[in-house]
Amino acid sequence: MLYQSRPRARDIRVSSLNTTVVPDFSHINYCFLFHIACFCPAGIRITASAFFRHLRKRMGPGNSLSPRLRGNSRPGIRTAWFRLLRGVATVYAVLVTVRATFYLASNIYQQQYHSILDRHDTVAAPVDSALLLAGSFGASIHPNETEIIPYFYQAKRNPIKKDITICTIMTLGRVEMFERLASIHDGPISVTIHVTKRDMLPDIDAMWAANPLMRQNVDIHVIISPHLREFNTYRNMARLFARTDYIFQFDVDFATTTDFRNRIISDERLMNMLEQGNNAFVVPAFQYRRDANVEPSLKDFPKTKEELLPIYKAGRGDIECFYHWWKPSHAGTNYTYWIGATDIYPVTQWNTAYEPYVIIKRNSAPWCDARFIGYGDNKVSCLFEYYVSGQNFWVLPEDFIIHQTHSNLNAARKVGFEYNRGLYVAFQEEVCLRYLNFFAQSGDLDTSRAENMYTQCRQYDGFRKWEKQIISITT
Repeated sequence: MLYQSRPRARDIRVSSLNTTVVPDFSHINYCFLFHIACFCPAGIRITASAFFRHLRKRMGPGNSLSPRLRGNSRPGIRTAWFRLLRGVATVYAVLVTVRATFYLASNIYQQQYHSILDRHDTVAAPVDSALLLAGSFGASIHPNETEIIPYFYQAKRNPIKKDITICTIMTLGRVEMFERLASIHDGPISVTIHVTKRDMLPDIDAMWAANPLMRQNVDIHVIISPHLREFNTYRNMARLFARTDYIFQFDVDFATTTDFRNRIISDERLMNMLEQGNNAFVVPAFQYRRDANVEPSLKDFPKTKEELLPIYKAGRGDIECFYHWWKPSHAGTNYTYWIGATDIYPVTQWNTAYEPYVIIKRNSAPWCDARFIGYGDNKVSCLFEYYVSGQNFWVLPEDFIIHQTHSNLNAARKVGFEYNRGLYVAFQEEVCLRYLNFFAQSGDLDTSRAENMYTQCRQYDGFRKWEKQIISITT
């Protein structure tokens, strides 16, 4: 079960369609004539007169009233007392009348209101929240074989809404790297952990118990499934359950060394750009050269641009741009320009292999396509759709992240690679056609929002064909 649902109204209310709500007057202790006052305007006067007649009888000889009211006092005084008592009784009768009227009206309203709720409850079907969430990512989730547990552990510290949450994914094979990340990043983290069976959950318990800083900042969400490497689904889960307005899409084997959060949050211009929802901030990625075996411990990683540049040496030092062997994946960042940059600058050279690490508004960018399963082209498909949907990419001039070197299981990395490669080719044209139709319906074909789509998609024959048809229809 995904969530333990709160009881619905019908679960906590004792009522049904066959129940008649009868007003209960047992607690109202006044005479029958006061009931008449509820329905007849003259009832107040009738009630008061009856009360006075009863009082005069009590004031006859031998009664227990005080001597002044038994007739020993002067008639004028007795008359004054009668008038005073008459006034008190009249006020009392009015108050009782108002009280009874409101009581009756309240019971009638509650009877009608509960009857309406009951009629709605009889047609409302209970929602299985686990099934609902599985349906949201149905391209990869197998409802009968997958268990989703959001907030398996929740951070003690509640982040502010305008903060930036690192969203990442991992398996238990990356625990050591994640522990290092949690130890150096003093900000919110939302992580999806995939395990293949419930027997592995105690390992997550042990990781949580051993890391005080993790308990302060990290929300852990668990997916239990025998199906491996549904990476885009994991990314979507981490993003979905993040508790801030902005997120940083991140790989767990990187380290954050600069204070990008405070730099952005304290800059009104950058925050306004994020809030618009159509801007993504690129954080340049670096790695230590694998052939030189020079990677220091995490505490000795450079923490500022001034510390990084002497080690980078324009790509000829011990640090190089990430995936140096596959330049298209980060070429759009333009590392040469970044060396001297003092302000954000736009990504102008986009290619279909570009997959930077970006900070975005959580509820504005498209979700990652869950059909990409296994290694290869899963993350880049997210970035491609961001771009075509109209996101503008800007490179941050002072911040960067550094990859932590680790061994790869080459056999595992081959799983799904060929499948994803073929899927990504078809996916690009599919996304282009989808946003062509979307922008036509939203009236954005001639706005700046569609510029990225035209720049990237006019290379596809199918797009050019449908573009001509849509233009002929809309003009």
